[in-house]
Amino acid sequence: MTQRHKVTLEKAAFGDLDGDGLSDAAVILAWQSGGSGTLKYLVAMRNTGNEPRQQDSVLLGDRVRIRALSIAAGVVNVETVTFGPRDPMCCPTRQAKQAYSLRGGKWAQSADGVAASASNTNITSIVWKWTRFEDTSKVRNFAIDDPNQYTLTLLPNGSYRIKADCNRMQGQYSLQGRLIRIAQGAATLAECGAGSRYAEYLRHLSAAVSFDLPGSKRVLKLMTDGGHLVFEHGGEVSESHEYIRPKSIISDAPNPLK
Repeated sequence: MTQRHKVTLEKAAFGDLDGDGLSDAAVILAWQSGGSGTLKYLVAMRNTGNEPRQQDSVLLGDRVRIRALSIAAGVVNVETVTFGPRDPMCCPTRQAKQAYSLRGGKWAQSADGVAASASNTNITSIVWKWTRFEDTSKVRNFAIDDPNQYTLTLLPNGSYRIKADCNRMQGQYSLQGRLIRIAQGAATLAECGAGSRYAEYLRHLSAAVSFDLPGSKRVLKLMTDGGHLVFEHGGEVSESHEYIRPKSIISDAPNPLK
């Protein structure tokens, strides 16, 4: 009798896994070999710019249930229901959380990955409004006339949205502790008129290397080599805002078996 193997795609999450600014994917594959078991694997799919390419996989367990899968700041968070010591094989009851990062093309499990990711949630899903620039040499300090025209929103899935006067940009960012990298994204390139600081704003954002939340955490500072971009809290992000679609993104329905 021929033994048949069946592999199905159970869940997928999208975000930058390797810091190159492209949207990669983490997928859950369920493998059945003909018996009663169903092995669940976490698979990394890297965006090469042309097509997704499988990097590494790790076994999550036999017949575990996947409650949630997400990517935030380069960390993959997996929430599962696994088997306790008295659970029958049909019915797992123990809830667990695991965190993985892609390092050198290989999965590395992080015991504090979920907590580290959660520590950065106080700057995500917020519309940050650029209010002023503080020059390191204090020669070119200036204030923004209308902060509503220069905003930054960091989303929990590792993507960002930027309003730069009459232009918009969307792409990927990565966080590691207080370090931040805002990768170049897809942008409109309209001329906004005399006095616009859109080009300077985008240049400073791409040069940001770290951030700080002083005082009441209602102010965000992005540090560059030349100075600080100071933002004020502009409220929670609104899903009604429309942004351009990034040029480099894995298809909404990747085939991890290719």
